[in-house]
Amino acid sequence: MLKSFFLILVVIFLAGCASTTTTTRMSDDEFDAKLLKTMKTWEGSHISQLIQKLGPPTYKTPDEAGGTIYIWMIDPASLPPLREYTPLYPPSTQTPPRSVSSAINQFLHQETVRRRIQSRNQHKEFRQKILAMKRMFYVRSDGTIYLAHLMYH
Repeated sequence: MLKSFFLILVVIFLAGCASTTTTTRMSDDEFDAKLLKTMKTWEGSHISQLIQKLGPPTYKTPDEAGGTIYIWMIDPASLPPLREYTPLYPPSTQTPPRSVSSAINQFLHQETVRRRIQSRNQHKEFRQKILAMKRMFYVRSDGTIYLAHLMYH
């Protein structure tokens, strides 16, 4: 009886510790704001400097003010492949733990698997966001960048 009470107490304690850990992952709005702030530093520069830094744009299109819009998009081939999650141990049926240490190990293994899957899903969402991103720079006819704009398609 005392052993099962101790086991429940340990599992609750570990669950509480696991649920209070937070990641310092940047939110989508913070990421967009930081990227746009960086892009805005190019305003007033000549487009040739930006091309020298980023490489050739994905495509160009004329704007309504007589200038050109330079658009950079991420090439999916330039990103590393997204690896599938493979568990360290083969999946097994849930068996009741035989001891406190095996209960703790079972819980920690399940928590590790849950965190890896969560991390992979976050990485996948971020990758999709990056691939949908258009970094747009509006350029006057003299080659000066007058507006930086971030858009998702």
